[in-house]
Amino acid sequence: MLLDSDKIKLKEDGTLEGFDLECLKKTGGRINFERREGLMAKWGKVDYRQLVILRDRLEKLQEADLKKFQEDMVKELAGSLLRKAVKRTPVDSGKLREGWFIGGTHYHNGYFEVEVYNNTEYASYVESGHRAADYKGWVPGRFMLLISAKELEADTDKIVEKKLMKLLEEAFHGK
Repeated sequence: MLLDSDKIKLKEDGTLEGFDLECLKKTGGRINFERREGLMAKWGKVDYRQLVILRDRLEKLQEADLKKFQEDMVKELAGSLLRKAVKRTPVDSGKLREGWFIGGTHYHNGYFEVEVYNNTEYASYVESGHRAADYKGWVPGRFMLLISAKELEADTDKIVEKKLMKLLEEAFHGK
């Protein structure tokens, strides 16, 4: 079915008046109309199938669960932070390195939170430093988590951009 050319008019600013995307679903994306005013006498046939495909892909993107995307992103970043902290943790008995964990994700005030922690009783002393055993001097901290967090912070934009581009590619190319 073709659209009635009297219902759709091209405005001077280049937009279409009376154009309804819903009608593209009915026609399979094909529209035939003439421009009756202005410089051009006839437009001829226009194939809008690609526009219909774009509309469908945008609807798919709109339906994507962005909250789930955010939660997955937070979990991925937490996993990356954990890997960096474990690598940076000094090994004596291995107990400190085995003490790293990721807590559950929590949605709070519009954003997700996740905790990366070490439950070994002396982890904070190794992280931040402590007084020497003979009380003469200071043993400097190793700052496993702090340095790892700063490294991750520098890489976060690239990681998020890569994941977001993958989401957009899936929406637009169906991969």
